[in-house]
Amino acid sequence: GSGDIVFTDAITGSHELAVESATGTIELQGVAIDTSSAAQSYQGALRLAGSNTLRGGSVSLGGTVDATVAGADGLRIEAAAARARRGPGGAGVALPSSEAQAPITLQQDTSIAAVAVQLDSVDGAYALDITSTTVDFRGDIGGTTALSRLSSTSGEHRFNTGTARRIETTGDQHYSGPMRIDTANVTLVGDDIGFTGIVHGSGALTVTAAGTAGLGSRVSLAALTVDGAGSTTLGGNVNTGGAQRYGNAVTLTGNVALDAGSAGIHFADTVDGPHALTVSTSGTTRFDAAVGGTAALSSLGTTGSATTVLGADVRTTNSQIHGRLTLGADLTLTTTVGQVQFFGTVDGAHALAVDAAGTTSFAAAVGGTQALASLDVARGASLGNVSLTTTGAQRWRGALTMGGTATLTSTGTGTLRFDGAIDGPGALTVNTAGASEFNAAVGATQARASLGPDAAGSTILPADVRTSGAQTFRDAVTLAADTTLTSTGAGAVNLAATVTGAHALTVATAGVTSFGAALDVASLTTDANGGTTLAAGVRTSGAMSFGDRVTLGGSFAIESGGALGFAGGISAGGHALTLRAGGALTVGNTVTGSGAGVIEPGAVGTSLGIAGGAARLQQ
Repeated sequence: GSGDIVFTDAITGSHELAVESATGTIELQGVAIDTSSAAQSYQGALRLAGSNTLRGGSVSLGGTVDATVAGADGLRIEAAAARARRGPGGAGVALPSSEAQAPITLQQDTSIAAVAVQLDSVDGAYALDITSTTVDFRGDIGGTTALSRLSSTSGEHRFNTGTARRIETTGDQHYSGPMRIDTANVTLVGDDIGFTGIVHGSGALTVTAAGTAGLGSRVSLAALTVDGAGSTTLGGNVNTGGAQRYGNAVTLTGNVALDAGSAGIHFADTVDGPHALTVSTSGTTRFDAAVGGTAALSSLGTTGSATTVLGADVRTTNSQIHGRLTLGADLTLTTTVGQVQFFGTVDGAHALAVDAAGTTSFAAAVGGTQALASLDVARGASLGNVSLTTTGAQRWRGALTMGGTATLTSTGTGTLRFDGAIDGPGALTVNTAGASEFNAAVGATQARASLGPDAAGSTILPADVRTSGAQTFRDAVTLAADTTLTSTGAGAVNLAATVTGAHALTVATAGVTSFGAALDVASLTTDANGGTTLAAGVRTSGAMSFGDRVTLGGSFAIESGGALGFAGGISAGGHALTLRAGGALTVGNTVTGSGAGVIEPGAVGTSLGIAGGAARLQQ
């Protein structure tokens, strides 16, 4: 008909009920209509007064629903199936409360406005808009036929029944207001899926977004998975007792701290955004793709992670602070302002480059479990009590500060190159079958405790070396510039292999200076303190001056192209001694020994005393 239809009393029965008003209203005045398993259909504008219940095999609403009249208390639908259709120009469903304990099939775009909304399940390729104080999702939404869109504004969205719930739309899903998940697992599938309130509860959440999944506030759940062909934005902290997985590109829209308890945190795609990211878990954190590659992070902290696996470059404006780190690929860590700090071990058979505007510091072993392929530090660095092991080269391009005892090793023939000054009170040991290159002063500002290149390979010295303790060069040394080796604390200076180079060498120590193999340099000077031992021939193109006493460890020649001086004398023992001087030969103390001596001074008038053995003076 075309007039108003009013129900004032309850109706019960087992037959179908069809109510239609083309131009009037269908009014329910606090009634219960029960058709058992038979269908109910209301085609026209439905107007509610009081509390109403519709119970039947199926319930179909074909027009607008209005519960704005005084005293209206809502609509409860109990049916095996329900359908909601909004008529042309209708205002949708406006209720103080709405409870549907039946599957609902949308036949048009539908809106629900109520104090409380409870939905068992909803299907249909149409949009659903909800405005309510609370929304309870008790069944799947779009489980059979995906909705076109879902938008809900509520004081709380709740999933608290069943073991799993799923909401699927072909378009967007937007949840304005908090969401509580106590169901074991909730899965949301759609295009853009956005949350403006906190998401919390004892359940797990999986978000699969073809567009953008937007987590704008705090998340506290059992577990979180964000996946899909789109991307994810994170604007708040995420705390889970279980795993977190971010399967697509992540953009930080605020400072974010992630905590997964004893479970893992996995970023399968890139992470960008000008904000700080802090990761904490006693499990493993994985970054499979670049971090800060498009938009540098403000900072990155992984010290709270038991192990962090990096699979690509990391770029931040401020500091990076790493705990235990495993390299999954060759990569570069870059900061434009801050430091890069390694408080945990670093392992992995890959190349590591660090380009930090601030200091790069190592406080634990590098390559201790699995040697790195190579290490390149672009600017200043500091080393604690650490060992750094690579199979290939190491290059330290800036100043190096030794805060503890450090051992740098290339297990292959990699070059260990130091382009900047080395200072600090710690000890440095360098091991490689390749070359060790010191291209700036060692200990110029603060004397190092000790320095010790190994026996394999070679060492290049273009500048002075200053330590408070011993210096031991076990491999061949090449002078690339005039060089002074100084021990301020009477430490031994031991050059165990050959020393060559067209430059001057000066050794200053109150301890023992030892030359274990042949020396051929421009000039040689030792100071007056301590003593010098020679195990092989010594030759200079210029002057040679021993300020301390010289002890021979073999029979050989000491040859100087200029003046030759022994201020402390010579102890030759049973070895033969040949002295050849291109200039004046001066001896300031006794020459003792039982072997033969050959003396070839470059000037007459030299007095020389030899105890035992024969000596021949030649001019």
